[in-house]
Amino acid sequence: MRRNRIPAVAGLLGVALLLAGCSGYTGVAALDRAAGPGDVLPPGITMIQDFDAASVRLLASHEGVKYFAGTTTDKTTACILVQPAGNDPDWVAGCGGAGAAGEIVEVSGNNPARTVVLVRDDADTRDLEADGFTRLHTNVLVRGGAAAGTG
Repeated sequence: MRRNRIPAVAGLLGVALLLAGCSGYTGVAALDRAAGPGDVLPPGITMIQDFDAASVRLLASHEGVKYFAGTTTDKTTACILVQPAGNDPDWVAGCGGAGAAGEIVEVSGNNPARTVVLVRDDADTRDLEADGFTRLHTNVLVRGGAAAGTG
């Protein structure tokens, strides 16, 4: 008698994926590293209610613009925060489901031609890059210049 093992293997794989989705992993490995002195949001920036300020990490800095990421306390939501260069108060932030495939969240400020995307570590970004986005960090892509909030 011959048994078909494919359903059993597929079932185990499905359970493993479900458990991985519940683990709190955001898909942004940089958020798992120890915080350093630069991993602090500027004063006066407030986020959604259960945002975990201790989770903030500076992912990239380019042309004076800083790109931070952080999560909610339960790690189900990841956020990108863009601090413009100089004293420009027009910082931009957005949050999305951390379990999302590929792109977590896309944000733009006053100039919608300037956009920042937070992606998971394993995201296939070829389409974004073909669309004019530039990778500043494993998890950060920018289109239309470094300063997403200004213009």
